[in-house]
Amino acid sequence: MSVGVTFEVEGRKYEIADPQATILAENLRVLSQSELAGASEPAVRLKPHHDWREGAQSLADSIEAALVNHRGDPLHLEGGAADATYCVLRLMVGLDNEGAATAGLRDALGTPVPTEPAPRPPRTGATLRQLSRPEMLEMLIILFVLAVLTIVLGIAWTGTWWVLAPVIAALVGLRVATTRTSGRFAWSIASVIWFAVLLIPAAVLVTLVGLLVAAIVD
Repeated sequence: MSVGVTFEVEGRKYEIADPQATILAENLRVLSQSELAGASEPAVRLKPHHDWREGAQSLADSIEAALVNHRGDPLHLEGGAADATYCVLRLMVGLDNEGAATAGLRDALGTPVPTEPAPRPPRTGATLRQLSRPEMLEMLIILFVLAVLTIVLGIAWTGTWWVLAPVIAALVGLRVATTRTSGRFAWSIASVIWFAVLLIPAAVLVTLVGLLVAAIVD
C-alpha cells in the first residue's frame, strides 16, 4: 500500500509522505483563493492573469484523491500547477527537515516560476549619471588647458595638432565615462563639443596675453 503521493517533474519522480502531501493540498487550496496583494515571496511572483489558480485547485483535488484511494500513479506537474506547487513548497516552514524528496521536488520546480527579469544595462549614451560640480569643473579645466595649448601650438605648428587635439578631448571624455559614469560614446562626443566651445575663450586669452607681453617688451 502506498504511503505517499508521487509527483513527476520532467521524467523524475518524487514521493512525498502522506502528512506533507496533505499539507501541500491544503496550502494549494488556500493559495488558489488568495489575493496575493500582501503575500510574501515567492507567491507574489504569481501573476493574476496566469492559469495557476485553476491548476492549483485541480492539483489539490488530485492529491486528495490519491491520498483517499491510495493511488500510486504519479501526478505530472507542469504549467500553472507546477508554479503554484513551487510557491507553496517554498513557503512551507521546515521543508528541508521533512525529507530529501520534498526538498528535491521544490528544487526541481524552481524553474517554472517566473522570475523578475534582471535590469538591462543602459544603452550607450542613455541614462547618464550627472557629474558632481567638482568633477565637472575638473573636466572643463582640463579641456580649457587643452584648448589653450591648441591655440598656442596652432600658431606655431599647423595641421597635425588641430586633428590631434580633438582626439585627446575625446579620450578625456572616454576616461571620464570609464571611471566615473556611463555612456562612453556620449561623453566622448560631449568632451569634443566642450573643447570646441572653449576654443573661443582660449583664443581670447592667448590674444590678450600676447598683446600684454608685446606691450611689456616694447
